Amino acid sequence: MKVFVAVPGEAVKVQEMAPEHSVLQEKLGGSLECIQLGNQLTLYCNQDGNEEDLPVNPHFARGIIKGPLIIAKTSHDGKMTDLTEQDIHYIQSQFIRL
Repeated sequence: MKVFVAVPGEAVKVQEMAPEHSVLQEKLGGSLECIQLGNQLTLYCNQDGNEEDLPVNPHFARGIIKGPLIIAKTSHDGKMTDLTEQDIHYIQSQFIRL
């Protein structure tokens, strides 16, 4: 699936990723925290980012997230699915500092 990835110290990017929670956990470095952003978009981050003193993610424009984040689209039946170009533009305009 196509997801939006923002890691502190790196450029934000859209990349392909397997639609499995274990893959998300590996990329985020720990237990998942899910934040619903609306429009079928979910932000995934490391649930323990604060306790682990991960760096603040400067790319997120709507609060403080520590460590990497992934934004994915979820279908009405709860499965992760590809972001569309429209989704990517919406994410960049509403949630991400480039």
